[in-house]
Amino acid sequence: MIHGNAGRFGAIRTLTLVGSLTIGLAASTAVPAFAGRSGTWTKTGSLNVARGEETATLLANGQVLVAGGADYNWNGYASAELYNPVTGKWTFTGSMNSPRLYHTATLLPNGQVLVVGGSSSLAGWPPPALASAELYNPSTGTWTPTGSLKTGRWSHMAVLLPNGTVVVGGESTSGAYTPSAELYDPSTGKWTTTGSLIVTRYSFEATSLQSGKALVAGGNAATGGLLAEAELFDPSTGKWATTGSLNDPRAVFTLTLLSNGQVLVAGGNDDCYIQTSRQSRISHVTFGALLISSLLSTSASTKHICSARES
Repeated sequence: MIHGNAGRFGAIRTLTLVGSLTIGLAASTAVPAFAGRSGTWTKTGSLNVARGEETATLLANGQVLVAGGADYNWNGYASAELYNPVTGKWTFTGSMNSPRLYHTATLLPNGQVLVVGGSSSLAGWPPPALASAELYNPSTGTWTPTGSLKTGRWSHMAVLLPNGTVVVGGESTSGAYTPSAELYDPSTGKWTTTGSLIVTRYSFEATSLQSGKALVAGGNAATGGLLAEAELFDPSTGKWATTGSLNDPRAVFTLTLLSNGQVLVAGGNDDCYIQTSRQSRISHVTFGALLISSLLSTSASTKHICSARES
């Protein structure tokens, strides 16, 4: 999922699906699909509904589930669609019980998809923060409500941990940022409160690590300014600990766990948002990238690959 917040309303960003499919807020033209062997892009089928700030999840059967998102007026959708890579076509599947945008979608070990939180609309301010969660069953194409968050939130992070639980934390409640975090247990369908993030932040990114921990990095501080600081969540203790910081503070970037256990951080912006009402601009964009060891500790460091800025 691509995180969002009040400072991101200047444009609908492009969403990359599973490294092979790109979707923006458009359904009238064919969607590019990347052919891995040839290194070229070809057009494929279009979404049935134009949407932005949706989630995209690669299912165990090879199809891609796109759920929710918003129209041009920032009103949420409950509808969902499936992309079939064999036919290159999209078909409607069951709709969620609640319209959502800026939610998270996490593929669980049992093949179901956990959708959490989000907001039903960002047309007004502050937007409502949903606490509800639901499960998508690919075998039936239907959604079932599951336990609700203790704290409603949107534009948060969600990470599947190796033990099968999902940690959700950070970002926005209705009108405020929160450092709180919760754990979802798929076996019970219930949420429990766990340790809060050390730094309250937004526009950050997160991933699971091979060590069994979760990594959070960068973003904007709720008190102002960009962050380079990173934190690790240890599910065995339920606590967050500081780890090595990024070489360059950044927000709205990508953070990807590689097969060798390292984490690739790329792109993002390296200046704070200049915000007027619900519109914003990014005054600098960074093209730098970092590699971070997945065995991060309080003394860990990062390796700088490259850095550049464009005004």
